[in-house]
Amino acid sequence: RPGGKSDRFPRKGIRQYKEDGDSFQIPWISRLHTPVHITPVMNVDPYGLSWKSFWSSVGSFFTSVGNIFSGVYDFVTNTSETAVIENKFISFYKGQLVIRHNIPNTTSWSIFGIMFINLGVKNDQYGIDTIKHEYGHTVQEARLGTYLYIFRIAVPSVYNCIIGTNNYYSQPWERSADWFGGVNRGNYSPDSLEKSFIYFFTGINIKCSFTDIDNFWDMVIGESNQIGGF
Repeated sequence: RPGGKSDRFPRKGIRQYKEDGDSFQIPWISRLHTPVHITPVMNVDPYGLSWKSFWSSVGSFFTSVGNIFSGVYDFVTNTSETAVIENKFISFYKGQLVIRHNIPNTTSWSIFGIMFINLGVKNDQYGIDTIKHEYGHTVQEARLGTYLYIFRIAVPSVYNCIIGTNNYYSQPWERSADWFGGVNRGNYSPDSLEKSFIYFFTGINIKCSFTDIDNFWDMVIGESNQIGGF
């Protein structure tokens, strides 16, 4: 190597590197990356020739995949009623699938764990309560099973909606849906929550007030005492 430089390769387009005070030339490396100081024991090229760039790419890939799954998780576990209302097609609310519809002369309903929300529902307090209420129906179905839910909840709900029952949301099948969904309308009939749970677990629809029930049992016990019963 006369003059400390190699004459083996032409100089044009070749980068020179130092090692232990001498210089050597690596033509194919010179076309891949910028010059770096190479010491056999201490240093490596951290850009194109090391495992660092490979694992950095692998890490970036899995980070991207993680971000995708994180976005899907956030979408499915959404708890914002406003986000549901503003979505005009398909969304999720607390893990339940929500499908928007514009079927004429229909309202919102829930069946088979799916919430069908009318596009007429607006982003106001009534609309927010509607989302919560329909979610409450999905909880009812999950706890009762689809068969009991249809006959104990869905059928009377649809029937009373059609005939226009007064105090609609005080009816037992609707009142417990409000409770499960976290709705408080503030204008329920007396004892409606207690009656709703009696109906929910037994299927018995108590129409009279609890005061009347107490009076009824007082009357039964009184008559029994007169004839030597109890």
